[in-house]
Amino acid sequence: MPLPDHEAIVINDASALPSEPGFWLHELPGHRVRRLHQRLVAEFNAIVARHPAFDGVTHMQFAALAAIDYRPGCDQASVARLIGCDKVTGGQLIERMVERGWVSRVIDPDDRRARALHLTSSGSAMLARVRPHVTHGSLVDLQPLTETERATFVALLARLTLPLDPA
Repeated sequence: MPLPDHEAIVINDASALPSEPGFWLHELPGHRVRRLHQRLVAEFNAIVARHPAFDGVTHMQFAALAAIDYRPGCDQASVARLIGCDKVTGGQLIERMVERGWVSRVIDPDDRRARALHLTSSGSAMLARVRPHVTHGSLVDLQPLTETERATFVALLARLTLPLDPA
């Protein structure tokens, strides 16, 4: 399958442009998705760097804040499933967020071995500050796609990843 004309693509980050048209790796969907992920994480990090009030929140911490906000009282394993990481990484992520005062862990009254997670007022405030900046603009516009192309692309991504997402 031939590659598109890369000269016609306008991307702000020159490192996101393929270096070798025709290189077989660039034809693999997984490679393209990984490169897009790199671009979006870099854009998220740039947004955070421009706003001192975002206190260096990482994209994974933001995702975990959103997951806990979505399912208050869930456990660490549920957060890990919701944001697509393994339990160990999720546990370390939650631990750092507890240390930062963004998340509280309380003993689950139904299962004393489990810890229910809740956003603290500081965690809720962080989510509220960051969310508008990542739900609008470059992170969702996906330039250079048109609005129709973006909607199609997001629908196709949902179709491909829906089986991976917990209900």
